[in-house]
Amino acid sequence: MLTLWRYFVEINIIKIKDGLGQNESILVPMEEPLRLKINDREFITLMATPMDAKELFVGFLFTEGIIKGWKDILCLDECREGVNIEIEAETEPISLKSIIITSGCGQGVTFQKTVDDTKITTSLQARCGLISNLMKEFLTISKTTGVHAAALADSDGRILGFKEDIGRHNAIDKVLGQGLIKGINFEDKLLLSTGRLSSEMVLKTIKAKIPILIARSCATSMAIKWADMAGITIVGQVKGASMNVYTHQQRIVTTQR
Repeated sequence: MLTLWRYFVEINIIKIKDGLGQNESILVPMEEPLRLKINDREFITLMATPMDAKELFVGFLFTEGIIKGWKDILCLDECREGVNIEIEAETEPISLKSIIITSGCGQGVTFQKTVDDTKITTSLQARCGLISNLMKEFLTISKTTGVHAAALADSDGRILGFKEDIGRHNAIDKVLGQGLIKGINFEDKLLLSTGRLSSEMVLKTIKAKIPILIARSCATSMAIKWADMAGITIVGQVKGASMNVYTHQQRIVTTQR
């Protein structure tokens, strides 16, 4: 997997250690506005790592319910500043107001207010050992400092897609957009994230109909509530062989229960 080192910039800092300061050069991740136009009209600007803009906006439109899949996109033009996407007129969002949303914690954009009546039913199961191994491989790939990562995996433990961004929501949208473009069926896959399991992350998982969401961090109360309602299994705080299964625990197979 490729890292995104060329999307870092070098800056000079004062490094303080044991009370002593010294000059040092470090790399910090780039953050830039990426603009989305729909049918040549301004729609939204996202603050993101300036790579994989196509995947970011395809995934974003999908998780917001504006498109149902890659086939709904008639044409896509990508440039340094962002993307222009052509879709059918009847699919076009009612509101096309251009806005800027930051990518910091709690600032991911979504037009969805709550979970719909989606109920995910599947026979998919995952062994706890597989989850531990997946998280270990995932974190090995995502060693880039200062960014979040997301990945798609199958029940055999193979990572099928991987993306990074300064925002955890953006990383999810990018890997889902990558999956849509590649024609991956999400309904028997696992989604991994380095970020906290918030309600917005669960909404994106529900929209993709992915039955199992895994993260190395914890889950919020609303994420747990919505995941339980929608039939999503969420697994958090995965550290080695230890993990917390918050909802629909029957999908996670343990050696003994």
